[in-house]
Amino acid sequence: DGHIALPLVQDIFVQGKTVPEATRILSKAYSSYLAKPRISIGVAKFRPLRVTVMGQVDHPGTFAFEESPTISEAIANAGGLTKRARRNEIKIVEPDGSSRNCDLDQLLSGKEERLQEGTVIEVKEIWGPDLDQTILLISTMIGAAVVLIRR
Repeated sequence: DGHIALPLVQDIFVQGKTVPEATRILSKAYSSYLAKPRISIGVAKFRPLRVTVMGQVDHPGTFAFEESPTISEAIANAGGLTKRARRNEIKIVEPDGSSRNCDLDQLLSGKEERLQEGTVIEVKEIWGPDLDQTILLISTMIGAAVVLIRR
């Protein structure tokens, strides 16, 4: 849960901190009790980092990664893009609620950033959600025109 319970300093919150940051936090906490605290932290195992990929991918869902993935790695893990995916409008929603759009082709040609725990990737649809209904309407209209021509 991100908390460490230790003698003297009680409960220390270190979730999301790097090992050097957690070491500094613990050293500061123990400095009230010890003249020169020497803290050594070793991580036995990191918990999986979870990223959600939704929208126009073959297998939408939440995926666990050992390391922080890039956007393209997360999309590849979701089975890749569908035919209706809009490659140039992929929405990235950060855990803090901020969001941005990115272009997958531009990302692949440059250095991709690593995603944070809890990031959501939404791959937009190229034609919009009512494409099938529009095609049905057009085909119905064409069918009606063919019937009118025959008479």
